[in-house]
Amino acid sequence: MTLTQLNYFIALAKHRSFGKAAVACGVSQPTLSAQFQKLEEELGHFLVDRQQQPIDLTPLGKAVLKQAQATLDAVSTIPELIAQWEHPLAGVIHIGIPEGSATYVGALWLEAAAQTFPDLYIEFVAAQPETLQQQLNQGSLDAVIVDSSCWTGAGMHYPLFEEPMYVLLPAGHPWKGWNEIPIQAMRDAEFLLPAKGHELARWAAKWGIVPHEGSKRLHTQHMEAYIQMADQNLGPALVPGMAAGSMSPLRQAELKRIQGAMREWVWIAPKGHVLEEMRSPLCRAFAAQWPKEWRH
Repeated sequence: MTLTQLNYFIALAKHRSFGKAAVACGVSQPTLSAQFQKLEEELGHFLVDRQQQPIDLTPLGKAVLKQAQATLDAVSTIPELIAQWEHPLAGVIHIGIPEGSATYVGALWLEAAAQTFPDLYIEFVAAQPETLQQQLNQGSLDAVIVDSSCWTGAGMHYPLFEEPMYVLLPAGHPWKGWNEIPIQAMRDAEFLLPAKGHELARWAAKWGIVPHEGSKRLHTQHMEAYIQMADQNLGPALVPGMAAGSMSPLRQAELKRIQGAMREWVWIAPKGHVLEEMRSPLCRAFAAQWPKEWRH
């Protein structure tokens, strides 16, 4: 079994035609067909159903496809590893992160960065999105990692991961019996939210979620305060997946996942910035701190 055969298989699964897959791979159809047949012979099973037009994967083919893609993804990181070994990056870089999420990501990402680039000194700067935009424009920040719904400034966007969102409901709330909360049901609903300007308040506004009366009486950027208010039956609270992971198992069991809406986190940097060389491995290291299903 060769990497070329796996690559042909992935192209075939995507295009569902030997001819189109051959064109995509830059080879003749007989060449692709012969290599793919060798792969099936080695495995001792058919991976595609040739009776279907366009062709379709067999159940085994679907399982092998996932493993083939994972194999090629892993192999693709080897050149980066060699480049980092031959040309280790050193120096100081500054990355901006939202102030409200710094509690949950700061320590994890510092450790991930140190393991990825031991000779690199990374400083995380926590601030509100507007401040991060100003600092990136002024050049005092090298990059920003932020929920995309908070960002209105310039810069190249690179997807990092998608964070699920949850709600913590007080006792007696009519949604208590639901397994998940559709995002449509939350429009115009009142939730305990951090003060205006917090990235969570911005995300809520995007979906038409209204601040609860209790939010107007407690002006703070600390999300834990609103979670405690929900515990005291003062109203429902939004809980990001990052925060949910730090809760006790008992409290996690009370959370209801929001269906149909997530927070998309992105890496933002000026086009052609010096950090372009390290962006990909750093983003993988940061995303790896969260469950696999969150990652792009």
